This record gives sequence, C-alpha cells and structure tokens, in this order.
Amino acid sequence: MSSASTLARPETASLSPAGKSQRTRSGRDPLRVLMVTSDYPTDGRPRTTHFIKRQAEFLQAAGVNVEVFHFEGDKKLTNYVRAWIRCRRRLKRGQYDLIHAQFGQSGALAFPKRLPLVVTLRGSDILGIVNDGTGRYTLKGRILQAVSRFVARRADAVIMVSDHMRAFVGRKDSIHVIPSGLDLALFRPLPQQEARVRLGLSPTKRLVLFVGRPNQARKRFALAQQAVEVLNRTYPAELVVAWSVQHVDIPYYMAACDAMIFTSMQE
Repeated sequence: MSSASTLARPETASLSPAGKSQRTRSGRDPLRVLMVTSDYPTDGRPRTTHFIKRQAEFLQAAGVNVEVFHFEGDKKLTNYVRAWIRCRRRLKRGQYDLIHAQFGQSGALAFPKRLPLVVTLRGSDILGIVNDGTGRYTLKGRILQAVSRFVARRADAVIMVSDHMRAFVGRKDSIHVIPSGLDLALFRPLPQQEARVRLGLSPTKRLVLFVGRPNQARKRFALAQQAVEVLNRTYPAELVVAWSVQHVDIPYYMAACDAMIFTSMQE
C-alpha cells in the first residue's frame, strides 16, 4: 500500500493511489478522512511541520483513506474566508466520513459542521502566542486561542500532543493525548563524523545545536549565545544553528553535535 502523496492542486493532496480502490483487511471500504491544514509541506521549502505529512502517510499505510486540504493561512482573515469557501466546495463534492483539522484554527473551516470533526491541538493554537520579549500574549495570540477553544469545545474528539494542554481546552470528555511520533527510519543513530562531513562541520570542535528561528525573540537565541559564551570560558564549544534546513538533514545535525540547547520562552 503506497504512502506517497500525490498533489492534485495547491490546496488538495490525495494520499490514495490514483485509480485504485482500497480495501481494509475486513473487506470494507476504508475510513475516508479530509485532513485540513495550513501547514502541509507541499513546496519543497524547509518547514517545521513535517509531522503533519508523516501522520497522514502513516495513517494511509494503516489503511485509512486520507486526503489533505491545504491552504495558506498566513494569519490573514481573508485567506481563511477563501479557504472556507473552497473547503465547503470540497466537502460537497467528496464523500468523507470525518474531518481531521491540524491546529485549532484550521478547524474553523469545518463549521457549520456537516461531518464529525476531530481536531489536533499542537500548542501555540490552544495556548496562544506570547509577545516576543515581554512574555505577554499578543492580540493575535489571544484571538488564536479563542478560535481554538471554540473549535475544541465543539469538536467530536480532541487530540493533544501533551497532557499539560488539557487545562486550556475547556472540556473533559473525548480528549486523547497522542504525542507526535517519530519516523525511526529517518531519525536513527548516525556516526558523528559522517554527519559532520555531510554538513561541512568541524571534525574536532565541540558543537552545541540550536534548532529554531534565530530572529524570533521568543526563541531567545541571544540567551543561547550567552550560554555558549559562558561555557567557552572553561570548555570551548561552538553554537550551530539549524534553521531553514531540509527536514531530512535534521537527524544529521543531531548526530553531528555534542549537545542541544533549548532556550525558547514558549513552545
């Protein structure tokens, strides 16, 4: 059973083998799911949301018929309105058993509900986004939190990636904690020197890995730099930044470095 995705158009990805009808082991038609997301990695650019694509492919491999409705949100209301119209048309044309929204804000496209809705909350949606540098919530962060709570309270089931998010949902029933999984064929032990050669890193220096957007204040890259500067007084090391790199290279960065530093104000 193939798990490769075939992109039909920018907002739609079909994970079903073209021209073939799938059957589960029981002989019944597989569950048909429309996965709605604004973060599906479709364009080859470095992205941090490959866990969405990985989940869709693993569900497909397990016998679920998954189609992905992808749209560009970019925190713009007009983008969501246009996506909502396209999603309505998609639902009218297709025969789905349920909608699975990735992130709370994507779930807004499912209303008014025609099908059962499952929403996966991943952190910044239900927790809100803090203001860079101050630790206070931004206006957009509060709106995002309110929309995500609205969706979560009205969804038929809620998936969250960490149990501590449970207190922010506003409901106690039909909540399932399912951490984002790992593709162990990709994330596997690798020889350090092989990884350093691949990435062009020093074969002898002690390396500390920072994975995040350096110019985003809430990631606190400056704090990571200061920590490594302090370390260098007694134990020379170099800070390595893995940002805007391909997802397949992340395991090599992890293998190449001796330690990882995590300084984010919020994740």
